Amino acid sequence: MYRCPKLVDVPVVVELPSVMYKMAPFCLKGHDTDPAQLTRPAKSYPATSALEARQEAVLKRLQTLKEQLDRLQSTRTTATTTTAAVTTTTTTTTAGLGAAACSSPIKTTAGPIQDLVISANPSCPPLSLLVLRRLLGQSGMPVHCTSRLHSSMAQVRPELQEAFTESPLEERRKHSVAFSLQWSDVPSPSLMINPLRQTRIEGEANIIRYLTRLLPATSPYNYEATGTYSTIAETDHLLDTLERGLVWGAGKERAVVMREVVKRLTRSPYLCGGQCGAADLLAWSLLRHRGGAQEEAVGRWFAQVDALTGIDLSKVTPKQQQQQNKKKAPPPSQPPPTTTTAAAATTAGERGSGNSHLGRKNLEHYLKKLAVPYQVKEHKEVFTVDELMTQVQGLPGIVTKNLFLRDKKKVLYILSTKHDTEIDLKTLAKKINTKDLRFADGTVLYETLGVKQGCVSPLALINDPGHLVRVVLESCLMDPSVEFVYFHPLSNAATLGLKPRDLQRFLDATGHSPATLVQL
Repeated sequence: MYRCPKLVDVPVVVELPSVMYKMAPFCLKGHDTDPAQLTRPAKSYPATSALEARQEAVLKRLQTLKEQLDRLQSTRTTATTTTAAVTTTTTTTTAGLGAAACSSPIKTTAGPIQDLVISANPSCPPLSLLVLRRLLGQSGMPVHCTSRLHSSMAQVRPELQEAFTESPLEERRKHSVAFSLQWSDVPSPSLMINPLRQTRIEGEANIIRYLTRLLPATSPYNYEATGTYSTIAETDHLLDTLERGLVWGAGKERAVVMREVVKRLTRSPYLCGGQCGAADLLAWSLLRHRGGAQEEAVGRWFAQVDALTGIDLSKVTPKQQQQQNKKKAPPPSQPPPTTTTAAAATTAGERGSGNSHLGRKNLEHYLKKLAVPYQVKEHKEVFTVDELMTQVQGLPGIVTKNLFLRDKKKVLYILSTKHDTEIDLKTLAKKINTKDLRFADGTVLYETLGVKQGCVSPLALINDPGHLVRVVLESCLMDPSVEFVYFHPLSNAATLGLKPRDLQRFLDATGHSPATLVQL
């Protein structure tokens, strides 16, 4: 037979590309195969080796996760089969306790007492603690309550400290819970439930939520245990609305919340129906600082919640109680209260609306009492810096521009600068270490300082005994070489001049020193 010559060299061993994973080499038989070539290993590539290692690691990890999942499933099945027995045992040992009492670090049996550290401002104490302290004691969890003074506060009224100090079982270790109340300069109350981890609960509404969970599951105050989904949602919404409107809200927001409170109390004895609850404790605590209300339904509600504290609250909030009594029983010789505008209150020399704010005459009398010399220039009412400058030409010293501001946390500021200083609020916020600085509402201005827009001045701090407003001054205003610094004396129809050292004396006397000095 004829032998044809080979036209193509067929490879004996064929190697697949490196993307094929662990494929052994194979050969095509025929054409003078060599047995040594059949056993020749495939070439090794670094990329292939790395890919194989990664794939093996992923497979091993997946196998480990599958084993862990199987163990968890097995544990859940075992726990489900024993739930009935465990529930029966737990019910007998924790009968009557709320869910938070079972899961929180607070011990309901003999053992080391656990502290709940509460920071609060004495100008607005969390009065709800007085009721919750008594309710916890009645449910078998006696509360040891103490109060101490933080370095940020100079003093606290003895009556207030006495109201928040109690030890029913005498020895501290015999109690289940300890309230350690710390009076400090804070904007709102906060509860430290874990001092080691610095775990805080901010706001009186959230503190009430936490403490009511410690009460028995049948208590109407433990609304999450006794209520339905709709009543729980209603109570939560009411708690948030009350705190947002009465603590942080402006005048309009507060008025809306007050109308809602009066509307509810007119329909039923309490805010959420026929029983006193968590929302009543918060509303009562916040309104107690404001002297209550004139409506008969609100007055009855106040008396009912007052009785829950078991103490005489007239000593705890004497100013508010006196104000409330004045509203209820005005003297016969006094004419009925009339609506007074902010303009009338500030241009007149008498006190403002409801005799709660000092006016220009009171300010001048106060300066004379401090032996502070001053000079006054009368002029027509002005509402802008440009109008003011046309009226005070030739005065020696610095005429100021004054702004009433608030930051993201609702902290209030008075900023005083030279009349021609350009102000960038973002830059200013960084210099005084705050955020989101903006103009405050005019209603807040009048409620806090008793003046209207156009009359803003550090001299209005005479109407801020609670020290709610912080002072920021351009540093040049306190330069000793400056002859006089000029402000409105609670009225935009006059300008009053003080020496820088006398301005400092005034701030010291009102308790608003030291002021923050900034370069602008």
